[in-house]
Amino acid sequence: MPPNAHVIIFDDSKAYVETAIGTIEGEGHTIIGSAGSIKDLEKNLPQWAIEFTDVDSIVALIDNQAPWKDDEEPDPKGVGEVAERMIKNAIGQATTIATTSKDSDQVGYGDVRYNRITERVNIGKFITDLPVASRK
Repeated sequence: MPPNAHVIIFDDSKAYVETAIGTIEGEGHTIIGSAGSIKDLEKNLPQWAIEFTDVDSIVALIDNQAPWKDDEEPDPKGVGEVAERMIKNAIGQATTIATTSKDSDQVGYGDVRYNRITERVNIGKFITDLPVASRK
C-alpha cells in the first residue's frame, strides 16, 4: 500500500509521540496532529475535521492510559474508548489503532491493535502494512 495515511496521535508520552512521528513520517505518512489528554483532543478535533475532510486515509493512534486534562495523571480506568468515540464522531472514516505497552493490556476499542513493546515493526511500517480494508 502506498504511504499516504494522515495520522492523529492520542498519547500523553511525549517521548513516544516524538518517536512515532519520526517513524510515521519516515514511511511517507502525514501527521495531522497530536493530543495528550481528552481536553486537548476535544480542543483540536474540530479543526482537524475541517482541514482533513477530503482525505481518503485517516488513521488514529489511541493510547488508553492518558489523562482527562493536561497536567493530570493518566486515568487508571483508561480513556481510549472515549477518545475513539470522539475521533469517530468528528472524523467518521478514521481507522483507529489501540496502542498498548503491556502484554496484559486488554482494551475494548480500536479497529486494530498495536503493542509497541512486542510488535516487530515500528508504528510507521505497521500503518503502511495495514490492509486497504483496514485503512478507511
